[in-house]
Amino acid sequence: MQQELSTIFIENLAQTFFLPLGQSVVFEAMYWFGNATLAGAFMVLLGALGGSLANWGFGRMLASVRLRRKEYFSDMRFERFNRFFRQYGIWLLPLYWGHFGTLLVIAAGFFALRWWVTLAFIAAGTLLRFYWQFPGLLG
Repeated sequence: MQQELSTIFIENLAQTFFLPLGQSVVFEAMYWFGNATLAGAFMVLLGALGGSLANWGFGRMLASVRLRRKEYFSDMRFERFNRFFRQYGIWLLPLYWGHFGTLLVIAAGFFALRWWVTLAFIAAGTLLRFYWQFPGLLG
């Protein structure tokens, strides 16, 4: 069981980090064969949070590059996108596990959304995904 849990964690960490792919193939197989546990779900959550935190950090790094080279992304354009993301984009963060979710997390870092707010939305999205895709797992 320890082997499966570490595989689930590493798989989700890798697939959340820069890869807009489906997540937790091993966990889904365990669920459909009747072997899924809450420990496995917790590993999915930890892997997703770790990979998303790395993506958030990448977004912060892009923001520091933007500060040095403003000709690519002017202050006016930055503020307009920042307002739009903080008003609407933040509510899409729980859907980070979708095809373009990685870009949302990078944008959260780019627009300096606090890391703990980002992780809270991602954790809520993971729980929402468990409730939706894996009925019966959470009760």
